[in-house]
Amino acid sequence: MPKVISPSRLARFYFHECERYLRYSSVRAEDREREGVPRPVRETRPVAQAILDSGLAWEEEVVEHLLSGHVYLAEGAGEDGKPLSESVIDQATARRLLTSIEPGESVYQPELAVPPRFYERYGLDPDVVHWPPCRPDLVEADATPNGETVLRVIDIKASPGVKLSHRIQATVYSLVLECLLEEWGVRVVRMVRALQNGDAQAGLGVARAVPHDAREAVPGDERSAGQNPQRPRGAPRRSATHKEP
Repeated sequence: MPKVISPSRLARFYFHECERYLRYSSVRAEDREREGVPRPVRETRPVAQAILDSGLAWEEEVVEHLLSGHVYLAEGAGEDGKPLSESVIDQATARRLLTSIEPGESVYQPELAVPPRFYERYGLDPDVVHWPPCRPDLVEADATPNGETVLRVIDIKASPGVKLSHRIQATVYSLVLECLLEEWGVRVVRMVRALQNGDAQAGLGVARAVPHDAREAVPGDERSAGQNPQRPRGAPRRSATHKEP
């Protein structure tokens, strides 16, 4: 069976610098016994949970306050006591948003399917390695001085600086996004460097040029089948197809 790899798993490999971690963690649960891979040990140390909680709290602070009114969320995000981090924008809605958002707008946790083009471009055999759908924390639209729209992956980290593992994770997300835009018929003008020290931005941006019909090319009726993204609490809600005056 193919081994399962993701941007976050690859980043943790670079963080730990441990080949055994990557080998063990990439084995599917149903294949562990056959391949002699032990079950992962559940982390129970209070300090580990505190680090995780502080990271999730910072993520909510960024999305609900620092970006309030400028970020699309999945329908019902953060309601009924559910953590904001559990909300994911489905693939059809993510496509509609990522081909239409304007500079100054962001999309929180859009699910990105890893397309065949990604495997082909980087020489990956799907019988050896499988990349499941992934979801970056944020994809932000920005404008360059010459008027190009840049989609920039932002990985939200409660960290005083950008580590190599952060850069790896955001960069892989960006490479997936580049291939996905091409699959959607969006002309990728160029890849742009968007690395900044000391903040949450790391990775590569994608300068896009969106043909008019690229937003409508999703099979089926995505307006009814997809989600209705909303703004954060405390800001007006709007769908992806409605523009506020």
